[in-house]
Amino acid sequence: MTPRSFFAVLIKIIGINKIFNIIKEITQFVSTLSMFTFTPDGHFAESTYLIITAYTMMIIGIYLLIIWVCVFKAYWIIDLLKLDKGFTEDKFEFTIQRSSILKIALIIIGGVLLIDSIPLLINEGLSYFKKVNEYQNIGQSREYSYIVINSIKAVIGFLLISLNKAISNFIEIRTIEETFTEEEV
Repeated sequence: MTPRSFFAVLIKIIGINKIFNIIKEITQFVSTLSMFTFTPDGHFAESTYLIITAYTMMIIGIYLLIIWVCVFKAYWIIDLLKLDKGFTEDKFEFTIQRSSILKIALIIIGGVLLIDSIPLLINEGLSYFKKVNEYQNIGQSREYSYIVINSIKAVIGFLLISLNKAISNFIEIRTIEETFTEEEV
């Protein structure tokens, strides 16, 4: 493995890991909206809603840009930062392939998402059903949004684990296409 391909894999893993940050930001967005979009007297605070939504969309957009650049433009980052320059050896001796490293990273990230979301999902689900059984006003309950978010996190984690080969192949194909289009220019 050359220093260039090593840094490409490392940058792609960092990009895939940023999915955590997007999920966390969306969770915080839902929580913040449920707390701050209504005034104490029960009226809808449209200006607060717009400000929170605009800020959150900007942050999510930045994260998506970082993920896209890290996963699909890793060689551009390597060229920009000159990460592959200054090594005395032309190759690192690894017997593992780049796609295998990506698969392992996807399995680990998916596993962490599952481990993080399932206990929260169970806790929020139990809390929600407890309130249902106590005949409380469920329409204003925030647990429902947490149940949805943690369910989405669990599904994404499961998909990363179960579809790691397909996702890894997609990233590799996009990398090959990117390499060929850069060489043609």
